[in-house]
Amino acid sequence: MPVSRRSATLRGRNGRGGSSQPFRRTALSLAIGIGMSLTGGQAAAADLLDIYALAEQNDQQLRAAEQQRLSVGQNIPIEQADLLPQVGAQAGVNYSRSDTTIGETAQFSDSNDGFGGDLALTLNQTIYNRTDQLEVGRAELEVHQAAIDYEQARQDLILRTGQAYFQVLNADAQLQLAQANRAALKRQLERAQRQYEVGLVAVTDVADAQSEYDQANAQIIAARNQLNNAEAALQTIIGRMVTDLDDIRTNLDVARPEPADPTQWIELALTQNLGLQSATVGTQIAQQAIDINRSARTPTVGLNAQYGFDNSYQGGGITRQDRSGTLNGRVGVEIELPIYTGGRINSRTRKAAFDYQRSQFDLDGQRRQVRQQTSDSYRGVETSISQIEAFRQSVESARTSLAATEAGYGVGTRTIVDVLNAELRVFQAMADYLDARYSYITNLLQLKADTGQLTVADLEAINRQLTEQETNALIAPLMGRAKGDGPSSADTEMMQRVLERARQTVGPAE
Repeated sequence: MPVSRRSATLRGRNGRGGSSQPFRRTALSLAIGIGMSLTGGQAAAADLLDIYALAEQNDQQLRAAEQQRLSVGQNIPIEQADLLPQVGAQAGVNYSRSDTTIGETAQFSDSNDGFGGDLALTLNQTIYNRTDQLEVGRAELEVHQAAIDYEQARQDLILRTGQAYFQVLNADAQLQLAQANRAALKRQLERAQRQYEVGLVAVTDVADAQSEYDQANAQIIAARNQLNNAEAALQTIIGRMVTDLDDIRTNLDVARPEPADPTQWIELALTQNLGLQSATVGTQIAQQAIDINRSARTPTVGLNAQYGFDNSYQGGGITRQDRSGTLNGRVGVEIELPIYTGGRINSRTRKAAFDYQRSQFDLDGQRRQVRQQTSDSYRGVETSISQIEAFRQSVESARTSLAATEAGYGVGTRTIVDVLNAELRVFQAMADYLDARYSYITNLLQLKADTGQLTVADLEAINRQLTEQETNALIAPLMGRAKGDGPSSADTEMMQRVLERARQTVGPAE
């Protein structure tokens, strides 16, 4: 059963649905507020809706799409003008002089001056022109396509803004992780150095710790470069640099796609995807071009009328006796029928037919791409949800393993290499966990865009899950360990959860 536009929703764990309220933020006031903080030299804190307001105001792709829509909108009156009366006026004045000489002495015996003027009004009215009528129909299709393309540009802006926003957050989180990892490795290096100085460990322990620390420095350089690239990509959309963004809160509410059937989402995308709708109208325009070229064989009928006045003066001077005037008018109907055009009409018609077939192939190819993209986006959402839980448990297990490995190193049952590897697993697990959280949101936005449902309300729903954070709340505990803080009650509870999962994995003893 196909899914209607309103039936495709997202069901969250807490029962919240997407907001149906319109976008109530004033883009201008938000832009002014952020702009003032930037010009004042302070870091500009912004959430997702603030960034979208700037993007809506400054994105050049959206501006170009709007001008394209307005430009194409003039095609209808342009084509309709050929079917409306065409009224024109003509006016002119002239002067003439003739001199007559008699005799060999070239004496002037007579001269004649002439003045004249004319004024005329013309009227042309198309009675029947099949080509012009079809051109109006094509213009209407072009205007419809331009409106779809503009809506697609607006959806694309929402998607690009959301993706760029969370790419910045993800890159910033990876940089924070790299810095926390370096701090933890520095602590291990200092510990190994102290033990080496008193003869408790070999020099290889110091060398191993120093090697990992140097590698951490290189990772920070790469992570900072990734953050700079992500911030530049966001700046391209919003037109200015914003470095302080609200991040996802710790207890992120995830929502599985509803209905939980990718086939129904694909059917919805084939109906509502804006790119497909535009391509479908494009095939209609191509088909209309065939009829337009074929209609060149049909006769055209037009009404022509003219009314004018001619006035002239003749003689040696302008006198009433020299004046003459004429009123004239005519009305007629003209019929034009092309008999032979050198094969031009047939060639243009065949060319239009080939273009139409090409547009059909392009449309079929785009349908396949939409099917694949929607299926990928659906699986991406489902996979991200599963990964969020899996990587969350992986982080807990890795942290527990690190604590046990450090304890073993303290009593001599583990080596420094074991500790360093355990540290690496902790930060890698956290990196995967954070990436899964950000990927869930971007995959969700992509799925909505694929099915033509992405609106500002989706950004509003996501924005309610953001909070202002100087340091990512999930990374902060790792930074505490890097400083050498002792285990907290949260660490004890985490250890109990890991042990419980281990018992469930192994099962009861036989």
